[in-house]
Amino acid sequence: HEINNPLNYIRGGVVLLEDILKERSQYDDDIHQTIDSMNDGINRATRIVKSLNQYSHSAGELTDECNLNEIIKNCMNLLRNKLPEGIKVNLKFDQMVSRVRGNNGKLHQTFINIIDNSLHSLNGHGEIDISIANQNKLVIVSIIDTGSGIDEKNISKIMDPFFTTKGVGEGSGLGLYIVSSIVKQHGGQIAFQSTLEKGTTCTISLPKDCI
Repeated sequence: HEINNPLNYIRGGVVLLEDILKERSQYDDDIHQTIDSMNDGINRATRIVKSLNQYSHSAGELTDECNLNEIIKNCMNLLRNKLPEGIKVNLKFDQMVSRVRGNNGKLHQTFINIIDNSLHSLNGHGEIDISIANQNKLVIVSIIDTGSGIDEKNISKIMDPFFTTKGVGEGSGLGLYIVSSIVKQHGGQIAFQSTLEKGTTCTISLPKDCI
């Protein structure tokens, strides 16, 4: 509310300003583009606040009806500032909305961590394909990047606590351990496949009703 209220005041001010300029016949193309840019900024800030609100709901039981389509979109809103022009993210969702029973905040934490790792591996250039598919009683989420990959000898260790391939001060080695724990709490499975200098595939399978 402390952020949404000022955003609503700003939105109202933009609408009032637009009406005044139209009444005074001062609403030219330049002003129109400026107003549109202001509204785009307000809408983006609103989406980020909504995403942060979902991300913060990490306490409690696994009783939420979690829309994985919306969770992935929210995660991308939160990570948007980490996307340089050289990185492209492709989203492919099943026509049927993918829902599971669980905890919205913890699932946000899971996918933000994995996508952020993919972004880090790309070093500013490449692609990430994120797909969600319904398969019988499971929802399958695949995150595939064209990044630097993981050495075969490390694949079995990447979800161990405190294991990291990042430099000193860049990672705690707990991210994927926490991700693995959350997936298990939701009754799901997580697996990685990777080839050095070609990329990594992370696959998460979640039951549609894990309570």
